[in-house]
Amino acid sequence: MYEFRRDVDTVIEKLRLQNATLKLQKNKLHLQLKQKEEMGEVLHAIDFDQLQIENKQYQARIEERNAELRLKMTA
Repeated sequence: MYEFRRDVDTVIEKLRLQNATLKLQKNKLHLQLKQKEEMGEVLHAIDFDQLQIENKQYQARIEERNAELRLKMTA
């Protein structure tokens, strides 16, 4: 039982770290986009579309990790 709890705690901590990393990456991309807009650099439609796609992927991964954390915490 103790080993199982330790394993669960390890998985939870790993998922928290991954979640934090994904949030940082998302924020970094958001800041890059904001800086480009403020500097007056024109984003091509393809660049903007790519950033939107990446943002959606990161959001989906964050949601998946949060769901996994919720499941692990209830176990």
